[in-house]
Amino acid sequence: MEKNKHKLQLPKITYCLAVLMMCLSCSVKEDRAECPCSVSVVTQALGDCVVSFYASDRSLIERKVISAADLLSGENHTYVPKGDIYVSVLDGMEHMSLVNGYSIVCRSGIDADRVYGFSRRDAATGDTLLVTGVLQKQHSVITLILRNAPGEEYPYDIRVVTPCNALDLVSFAGDGDAMAYEPAVVHAGVSAKSQESRDDWSATFVVTRQDDDKPLLLHFLDRVSGAVSSTLDLGHFIALTGYSWSAEYLGDITVVLDRVKMTLTVEVADWNRVITAKYEI
Repeated sequence: MEKNKHKLQLPKITYCLAVLMMCLSCSVKEDRAECPCSVSVVTQALGDCVVSFYASDRSLIERKVISAADLLSGENHTYVPKGDIYVSVLDGMEHMSLVNGYSIVCRSGIDADRVYGFSRRDAATGDTLLVTGVLQKQHSVITLILRNAPGEEYPYDIRVVTPCNALDLVSFAGDGDAMAYEPAVVHAGVSAKSQESRDDWSATFVVTRQDDDKPLLLHFLDRVSGAVSSTLDLGHFIALTGYSWSAEYLGDITVVLDRVKMTLTVEVADWNRVITAKYEI
């Protein structure tokens, strides 16, 4: 697997020198209260990970890229001042950008990366600290199946507006501002169900965690003028399945919009619950 490339925010030189001096000055015979703590991180990753170390006030102490092999073995060491810290591990970042020290943000109109990660709060009070965790799925692949009458081209383009364009690396919650996607609507083939044939069209996009309390909107656009013909709060129907953007592991979502029957069906991968409702355009 090709290694991911990450843009890093390097720690300040003054901080690095301070930690180095602390390491050199600490000995067995001296008071070790001011000595730094050596933190090692252990997890199973698919590729190189961005690992961030934060103080209790969420200020960034240090950020580095650690290989999957070193994370698996625990053969990695980062010196931090003693006290409560957060350790955040992120796998899979490619096109998103690191900002503000604690967030990754999507490029305008571009799908989110398929990222996995975890964050742990721990007390770095001794000489060494081992932090372990499991990388959880922090993104959802949303597939829209746009079911049409047979032989007809789907009459709309679509625009999706999500409330969050960023992911907080300390809390792993949705963050940032609203963002619009215009995924391509492509012909997916003819399906037969209950002896009725349908032309299926589809559109797929990837998002990181969103806000359960804010709408995730689906706009149907006139293909000639580009004007919004109708809007659905897609987030409302997704929530009816019991789906939560704050769940530990985010499942992928499939939404079938049957333009003939005017029904909407939402199914979440690995869940048993499926909901069907009426909608209007």
